[in-house]
Amino acid sequence: MKIYKAIKKSVGKTKKVSVFILFIREKDNKGNKDNNECIYPSNYENVNYKLFTNKDGQYAWRLFQLIHPVLYVDLVHKITEEENWNDILSAFEDFQQNEKIVCASIPVVSSEGNSTTEQIQVWSKQVEQKSIELGLEYDYIFHTDIVDCYGAIYTHFIPWAIHTQEFAKRNRRVRSA
Repeated sequence: MKIYKAIKKSVGKTKKVSVFILFIREKDNKGNKDNNECIYPSNYENVNYKLFTNKDGQYAWRLFQLIHPVLYVDLVHKITEEENWNDILSAFEDFQQNEKIVCASIPVVSSEGNSTTEQIQVWSKQVEQKSIELGLEYDYIFHTDIVDCYGAIYTHFIPWAIHTQEFAKRNRRVRSA
């Protein structure tokens, strides 16, 4: 309750701040058996900052959301727990076994200190040179931009991607603290 009272006193009652304060109050009461309120993501849909941008000056509008820092910190803590992080690394290892799946956006850690240069070189090799190579092999190129469909990705797809759909459905009621 200390955090809740301090923030409420210092920031007032705008709508977004009120939602943030409610979230903090519930986080303060986590584990308190007297707290009958549950935290549902749908109660906090307006806490993130939404920004529309136009990618090409035509009709390709994109919605970006800057995740609220409190939610972001919780997410980072959760995915970097050793067991969860190992699951994610394992999933990427599985993805790399399929030569048809290429993720060229994984950051490169440079052994020589200039990771930007190395990142550009890796991107050039994995994307540009591969596009030329495939362009010689095929008559048509189909270009997609996954950013345009981010709004359609449901959160329950994340465990499906990391484990399997069957595993996620079998364990959907299992919650970790």
